[in-house]
Amino acid sequence: MYKIYDFRCSNGHVFERMVSKGEAVSRCDCGSDATKMLSAPKCVLDGHSGDFPGRHMKWVREHEEAGRKPKSP
Repeated sequence: MYKIYDFRCSNGHVFERMVSKGEAVSRCDCGSDATKMLSAPKCVLDGHSGDFPGRHMKWVREHEEAGRKPKSP
């Protein structure tokens, strides 16, 4: 089974490559070996997307109220 992984070579280049799950080393375009690196997941929890309209409205109300409160010294 093949998956897309991020790799970094010794020259600092970062790239994606589709490799089998067991492969930990790939060849960079510059010619040096690159190792698989841990990457952040690509997900977004967006409050105003419409998926959670009640939560977004609560967030808006809380921030509007926080903006109206006088700041204590």
